[in-house]
Amino acid sequence: MDRFLASNPGLDSRFPRRVEFPDYSSDELVTIVSTHAADNGYECAPGTAEALRAHFDAVPRGASFGNARLARQTLERMMTRQARAEHRGLAEPGRPAPPAPGGPRPALNAGPRRPHT
Repeated sequence: MDRFLASNPGLDSRFPRRVEFPDYSSDELVTIVSTHAADNGYECAPGTAEALRAHFDAVPRGASFGNARLARQTLERMMTRQARAEHRGLAEPGRPAPPAPGGPRPALNAGPRRPHT
């Protein structure tokens, strides 16, 4: 944002107040994933919170850190992997997909599917 405001003389003075949002903690990101998973009809399998916390702890918190976007993208990858595993017969519906090699090992239990509104 600072770079954008500095890109045009006078632009910076049009925004005299700035609101800084601190990064979410790893625990807060785990809560976001769990909440959004439940909203989509999933339940995190045992051990998932610890795996997610370790994953989020390892993510660099630099200028490009995505905050809640990271939590959403992580959940989307988890849901995609779960669906692919069910499709390939590697996981039964409602059972966690097997861990992905070389990456975080969170798993989901699919609850009853709710229609999107």
